[in-house]
Amino acid sequence: MAKKINILFVHQSADLYGSDKMLLALATGLDPERFNPIVILPCDGPLYAELKKKIRFVYISPLVRVGRSLINLRYLASLPFKIYTTSRRLDKILAGQSIDIVHTNTLAVWTGAFWARRNKIIHIWNVRELLVGPGWVNKLIAHLIDYYSFKIIGNSNETIKSLVEYNKHLSNKVSYIYNGVAPAQIIQNSAIIRKSLNIPSDAIVISLVGRINRMKGQKLLIRAGEILADRVSEINLIYLCVGSPPQKQDKFLVELDRIIETSKIRHSIKRLDYREKISSIWEITDICVVPSTEPESFGLVAVEAMRAGKPVIAADHGGIREIIEHDITGLRFTPGDHEALAEALELLIRNKELRDSMGRAGLKRYKDKFTRAQFISKFQNAYYNLLKKGTVEI
Repeated sequence: MAKKINILFVHQSADLYGSDKMLLALATGLDPERFNPIVILPCDGPLYAELKKKIRFVYISPLVRVGRSLINLRYLASLPFKIYTTSRRLDKILAGQSIDIVHTNTLAVWTGAFWARRNKIIHIWNVRELLVGPGWVNKLIAHLIDYYSFKIIGNSNETIKSLVEYNKHLSNKVSYIYNGVAPAQIIQNSAIIRKSLNIPSDAIVISLVGRINRMKGQKLLIRAGEILADRVSEINLIYLCVGSPPQKQDKFLVELDRIIETSKIRHSIKRLDYREKISSIWEITDICVVPSTEPESFGLVAVEAMRAGKPVIAADHGGIREIIEHDITGLRFTPGDHEALAEALELLIRNKELRDSMGRAGLKRYKDKFTRAQFISKFQNAYYNLLKKGTVEI
């Protein structure tokens, strides 16, 4: 039997949102006869618990994270020392293990890239963010990614374009692999789910699933809903907001709850905390909304909704434009424009046949482009191709 390929995954959180779900899918979905996954996380959490069910080697270790709120000259100046000390910690954890490829999952974590280069190991940077900071910061990041990576794989073409814009040399190293999700699970009847959430059977459910932060668009949806309260007053609408704020950022939740409490549609809004099993939400959803006020690199919730045969209304920017076919699988509206969002919602609210046809088209598109099997297969092929090229030249 051929030696298994050891893949070290380094990830920046232990939650179960978009990038976390993709790490879980990939690390647990690799062919067990050919690959041996090893995972490093910075803390305990639901992702750690899920990984431990299927993977033998899952470790918790301090990692250097780089987020938008941390980008400043003082922090950047301290990075070399922080990266060095955290990579030395990896030396101790991984002592005696032979690693073939290091896979860093998101730009937010840097320890794995440094560790791989220091140990002359092939490094893949799986980029899941768009570069949206100051130009000098974006240039610096793009050049560091180039220096520390053997291969860069984005989660969309939009992600890749944002990198190459700041470092043309990256065009020789980049490609993209779309995120993928597993087939829908068998769940309860929608009537039972609606009853458990106290949602009337005749209500049209408009769902926004995502973190509560500055950019997911919960406030924009509420403003659009207030417009619709006058236009479609004869129709019972429920706005379902599902998600929780990032750790130590409860201010976003406090602000959202305040806005809901003072809104004229407050009795039509239901806010639910993050839940691991989201299929029940899509089962009772009539329209999925992804109103992000800033461009996102992909848009996993749109794929999850399409898998459930639901139409998607999304802001027309970022990687989601590669997911949603306008007027076919859903509608795209001008980002940040609550009037445009209200118009798109009204069109689908008043036309069940259109909702159903878009849902069917979305399900087909999911099967054609965004399945978990396709996602895993493409990464396995990428690993094989990189190993064929031989060792890293440093």
